[in-house]
Amino acid sequence: MFEFDGWIRIWAGDPDETTYVDANAALAAIRVRVQEAQAAIGCWFEVGDGYNGQFVLVAHGLRNHPQDEPLAVFRWVAERYPMSYGLLYVHNEWDLPRNNEFVVYRLAHGVITEFPDSLLSPFIPTVDDCLDPEQRRSRTAST
Repeated sequence: MFEFDGWIRIWAGDPDETTYVDANAALAAIRVRVQEAQAAIGCWFEVGDGYNGQFVLVAHGLRNHPQDEPLAVFRWVAERYPMSYGLLYVHNEWDLPRNNEFVVYRLAHGVITEFPDSLLSPFIPTVDDCLDPEQRRSRTAST
């Protein structure tokens, strides 16, 4: 399984210098890039309108195999809108050295930095306790 969840607060430019036309052009470019990402991997990307040249991009996906597109979208935003910031959480069971943990990618100042996760990792037992189905049913029934 490959899971990703993330968000980016996109700053189209300096709020004191960005015009309405600039912000709308950035929003249109972001929407095109997001549509390309959705078409490539069939996951959920959404861009929300904002104010003062700011927008929010939300990304979520569950796939059977690893995908490059979520991080590629973050890199694309980092290059074009360096005032933007956000987080991308990735759990990749195919990445054998890290298949039991989430990796966090931070976008800030046009740079993507990778961090180990301490909130949902280790995946087993923090998220998935590996109980057999009967144990899960009995625990769920008792809560």
